[in-house]
Amino acid sequence: MNRRLQSAVCAFAGAAGLLVSMQLRGVHGQEQAPAAQPRTAVPRIIVVIDPGHGGTDPGADLGNKIVERDVTFSVATKLRAALSAEGFSTVLTRDSQATDSVSADQRATIANRSHAAACVSLHATRSGSSVHVYTSALQPVSDTEEAAALPMRWEMAQERFVARSAQLAATLKSAFGPMGMPAVVSAATVPPLDSMICPAVAIEFAPLNTLEASGKGAEDAHYQDWAVRAITAALVKWRADNSSQTSPAKAAQ
Repeated sequence: MNRRLQSAVCAFAGAAGLLVSMQLRGVHGQEQAPAAQPRTAVPRIIVVIDPGHGGTDPGADLGNKIVERDVTFSVATKLRAALSAEGFSTVLTRDSQATDSVSADQRATIANRSHAAACVSLHATRSGSSVHVYTSALQPVSDTEEAAALPMRWEMAQERFVARSAQLAATLKSAFGPMGMPAVVSAATVPPLDSMICPAVAIEFAPLNTLEASGKGAEDAHYQDWAVRAITAALVKWRADNSSQTSPAKAAQ
């Protein structure tokens, strides 16, 4: 083989080797883009949002011709949008400010028929300060097969969910704090919680008494936005912590 031909063969072999090396680096080298990781499925659960009062029942007078009925509906619609963006399904117990008054039993029926995994009932007041989160005052029953086999009484259906409602309330309290909204958790008889067969809480918004937001009440748009962010964050955490316990019990008798 003459020198010219030999040089050509060597050059071709070198180029081929470089091409193979580049191809292998494309498969095994650091420049290769990482494979897409499968996304963890998020359970799509139903949250019932219960804006207090409505229609001919205006609720509390919050001042400046603003009534509780309108504030709770405003917060509810904002909360529905925020929860939907986080993958929740939502149901409202009333779908407009003009809706005729919805009774406590009707609200509980809507939640129970929706197979809700949680219910948040919204209220507002001009007295007191900060946020109050209420759970049912019913005494919890033991979670045994014998107890589960007994029929539920409508007015005491929540007794099987009191413990989980308390857990939800505690998660909400923790979420309100970082938003500058001190929260207090307590038990009370708040219709329609006692007849709901899911973890259920009532949240009452009172004016804030902090340096950053002194005097702001639930009618304030910023207050409502803070509240919605806190509730949404709490429900996202609560869903993650209770992903295996989102199926409600059979309807109360």
